[in-house]
Amino acid sequence: MRVTNKVDVFHRWVRPGDVIAFDTLKSLSGLVQWADNAPVNHVAVMIDDQHCAMANKPTKGTPRTSAITTPPLKTLLDAEKIRAAQILRPRRLTPARLERLLEAIAGFEAEKTDFSVGHMFALAPTSVIRAYAELDAPDDHTSVLLKRMVRALQRAALAGLKNVRNDARTLTCSEFVYRSFCRAGIKLEIVEPLAGLPADHPWDEDITRSDEKYWRRVRRHNDRAGTPPEEDFGVQPETVTPGDLWRSPTLDPVGYVVKTPPR
Repeated sequence: MRVTNKVDVFHRWVRPGDVIAFDTLKSLSGLVQWADNAPVNHVAVMIDDQHCAMANKPTKGTPRTSAITTPPLKTLLDAEKIRAAQILRPRRLTPARLERLLEAIAGFEAEKTDFSVGHMFALAPTSVIRAYAELDAPDDHTSVLLKRMVRALQRAALAGLKNVRNDARTLTCSEFVYRSFCRAGIKLEIVEPLAGLPADHPWDEDITRSDEKYWRRVRRHNDRAGTPPEEDFGVQPETVTPGDLWRSPTLDPVGYVVKTPPR
């Protein structure tokens, strides 16, 4: 993998269809990044040599029917909140597959979608348990505190879902990227999918029930919003994290930019 600290050099390495994984200083993304135990917390996919498509929270006061935006990659990389970025290149992305991928992305742009902040909180509890399983000790004080934090994150997730428009499906950045490839018939392997907590998980039955309750509500919400059925290759797309894509064996890391901190 090539490494640079120059944004212009990094930009010359990208191709349409590349997944760009960012390390940002955004607080909520940082929370999911910590929970996911990964060096990235936001993802987008290149739609040409200059622009990427991504799902993100709308700027205040900006009316929008879609959570999908297509900003210039350089604009994102120049922002102070971006610390680093990686190019994750799909294997065997033929011209025909790329064409299907771009069509899938355009389809999402045309649909009514809303970025779900609640989703971000909902990814954290099961990500914490997946990434920090070694802290699961029934009598350990750290484990007790971690359980309390997980419950708080679950409450925040359910509250966040109330702010999503009833006529719009929910999306997060990583869900959008994963769904776009699925809709194009391209499988991205997820090494250890977040499948919710097992019923017999030793942490806490209340945590398990809250986890199931949230994802059931998400599915009902998206069904009411007219979400079309899609191939998901056995992975629940709502639960895909930026770290899942960073860890995917079907996405090869080919370029990395680490920005020089401002002095």
